[in-house]
Amino acid sequence: MNKRIAILLSSFLLLLLVVTPVFARQPEVLAESTQAATLTVSPTTQGPGLILPNSPLFFMDQWFQALKLAVATTPEAKAKVRAQIIGERMAELKIMLSLNNEKEINKALQNLTEESNQGAKDLLKESNKGTNVEEAAKVLNEAIKQERDALTALDKQSTGSLASDFQSAKEKAKIHKSAVVDKLPASLIQREVESDLENDVRDKAEEVHAAALDLEDHLAELHKEATSAAKEAQDRRLEAIKKAIETKNEALKKQTEAELKAEEVRQEALKKEQEKLLESAKKAAEAAGEVRQQTETTIQESHNGDSSNSGDN
Repeated sequence: MNKRIAILLSSFLLLLLVVTPVFARQPEVLAESTQAATLTVSPTTQGPGLILPNSPLFFMDQWFQALKLAVATTPEAKAKVRAQIIGERMAELKIMLSLNNEKEINKALQNLTEESNQGAKDLLKESNKGTNVEEAAKVLNEAIKQERDALTALDKQSTGSLASDFQSAKEKAKIHKSAVVDKLPASLIQREVESDLENDVRDKAEEVHAAALDLEDHLAELHKEATSAAKEAQDRRLEAIKKAIETKNEALKKQTEAELKAEEVRQEALKKEQEKLLESAKKAAEAAGEVRQQTETTIQESHNGDSSNSGDN
């Protein structure tokens, strides 16, 4: 196994060890979805088709593209058409996002995912016939790479159901890209595998760090709420004592004082527990940040090592 790939795999496994305890303690909170119109989308290499996905005539656009694929006579020609269609689907997704219509966004995502999936299937079919598909694989690999990068950026910006949709589409794009990479020329396969693994390591490092920070914020909020509740409870008990003194009800006074003391003990214990959880969350966030920094340093060192080795050769 290449030394750089071994380093990246080690970093990825380390991140998995860190993320498990962090996510295990994170509360399940259903966040509201991001407003799609606020998302930033990278410029696409292609413009949208003449008919948009929210039109009842969209099938005509799909039919025309199917015709272009049918008349393409070589795997490379088909790959170029498919790459163009993937670019159009990404441009259409950008438009649907600006309209902030989640139903149409999901439809555009489905169309985009289907194009890269079909492109990978067609490539495999031609390869199984014994056809040389290396040039076609180059074209499709670049197109799906842009798709994956765009979906990764959208996933990072969004929350709620939109984030779930983008993450699902991103994972599918990774699978399609992996299938295409296998058909690249041997001289390019290792480079692409390393690049894809670096992206996975970076994504996981960011997930770990974000999860740790979210947990820290949540525990801080719980601590604040507990402190406020404790103060309100204490005020009520003090008022009860005052009333007991005024009415000279000694029995009620003693009972209330005992309850106040017990409440103070309980709240003090709760406060200490909250402080321990908050400190743990801070340490988890710091550890995740260090792992992310170590990951970036390791990747950079591996790049520098490769560059040095190339120079020595």
